[in-house]
Amino acid sequence: MKPLEKKKLKLYGLFWGAVLIVPTLPLLWGALGITGHFSSFEEILSLWLSILPILVLFLIHNFLVLPLGKKSKPLYIAAGFVLIALFGIYCFTLGDHPPGLPAHINPMELTSPSHQPARPAALMLGFGVLAILANYGADAIVENERKEREGKLLEINNLRLQLDALRYQINPHFFLNTLNNIQALILVDPEKASESIGVFSKMTRMVMRYGDALVIPLADEVGFIESLISLTRLRYTDNVSIETSLPARSGDAVIQPLVLATFVENAFKHGISYERPSFVKVNVEHRDGRIIFQCENTLHTDSHAESYGIGLENVRKRLSLMYEDKYHLTAEPSGDHYKVELILPDKIDMPAL
Repeated sequence: MKPLEKKKLKLYGLFWGAVLIVPTLPLLWGALGITGHFSSFEEILSLWLSILPILVLFLIHNFLVLPLGKKSKPLYIAAGFVLIALFGIYCFTLGDHPPGLPAHINPMELTSPSHQPARPAALMLGFGVLAILANYGADAIVENERKEREGKLLEINNLRLQLDALRYQINPHFFLNTLNNIQALILVDPEKASESIGVFSKMTRMVMRYGDALVIPLADEVGFIESLISLTRLRYTDNVSIETSLPARSGDAVIQPLVLATFVENAFKHGISYERPSFVKVNVEHRDGRIIFQCENTLHTDSHAESYGIGLENVRKRLSLMYEDKYHLTAEPSGDHYKVELILPDKIDMPAL
């Protein structure tokens, strides 16, 4: 059974539990000898039988009338009024006289506690209307949540398309430059070139494997970052300092794919200069149910913040879509440096219908 259907049944169960239990409490206390008034369990059963017509009304409304509302609101309203009118006729005729009571006795004249409690027609009609409202309200709550979840799933499907595009968006120039550097290494250092080809192959397989995934293990994201940095080192001289601090273990933590890698790739793209000393620092921690990512790089030109801002806005949209308000992101220049800090929960609650 789907989660929303279970929720609807729980709401119905709470309503009918209250309907069946609350009115019988005085009788139950009497049957158990808690109060001075003595009641029998037969009286409790009789009271429950008197509620049976309201249950029938509830079921007719739920299975026959309520579905009409999904087709036509006016049709549902008309059918609802007809149903209430028919139930009202029942209440003021057959329903106004408790079962098992002689026809010549008026229920309103009953005073002896040994008799079944009177059931005025207006009160019974009122409970019937309340049952219909409860049925409609519970269905409206669940349907509203269903629409919200369907909207969220639609957004997530759109996100999947964005992630597919992101797979090819991680700086194609990086892949081309890496291949060129590996080609040059083949003549100078064949062993290192062979090692680089292995890393590049691993990184490419990872992108292809998780290109359409909504979440991936944090360990795989960290592995991708390691491969990214390892291959990036081939492009730069000793004039570029690269420092990393990555977790050796990350347990069962998961993360949206390529989010951290995007920041790292941008740090190299915008923060490295071949003419002046440059650095990139990357730190990833997993503790206390959170993923903490910090990235810092040199800021050589004022245009860095502008070009970074476009990509940053896209990342914010993807994070908001997946994590809603459960993440914290700061990305801003600080003097001649650019700092990024991202804090995420290490689990993602995926919507389900």
